[in-house]
Amino acid sequence: MKNNELDNLVSFVREFVGDYPNEIDLDTRVSEDLGLEGDDAIEFLHGYSKMFNVDISEFPFDKYFCSEGFELFTFIVSFFRRKTYLTLTVGNLRDAISKGKL
Repeated sequence: MKNNELDNLVSFVREFVGDYPNEIDLDTRVSEDLGLEGDDAIEFLHGYSKMFNVDISEFPFDKYFCSEGFELFTFIVSFFRRKTYLTLTVGNLRDAISKGKL
C-alpha cells in the first residue's frame, strides 16, 4: 500500500510543481528542493490535504515555510537574526497519509 501511496503522492507533487527536472522521492524537500514557500506552500498543502484526506488544521506553517511579501521590520530582524525552518519532505507527507494527520 505504501508504494501506491507514494506513486499517487509523487504524481500530485509533479502536477503541482510542473517542470521539476529531478526525481521526486521520499527525501525530496518541499521547500528547499521544490521551491514552495508562502502562499504556494499553503496552496500545495491544502490541495494535498483534500486529495489524500489528511488533516492539516494543526500544522505549523510558519515553522516550515517563510511567508511571502516584504515587510521592513521582518527584513531588518531577519538581517540580524536568521530564522531557521524545519524541513518537510515527501516522506513526511507520505507518512501523514497513513496517519490521516500532518
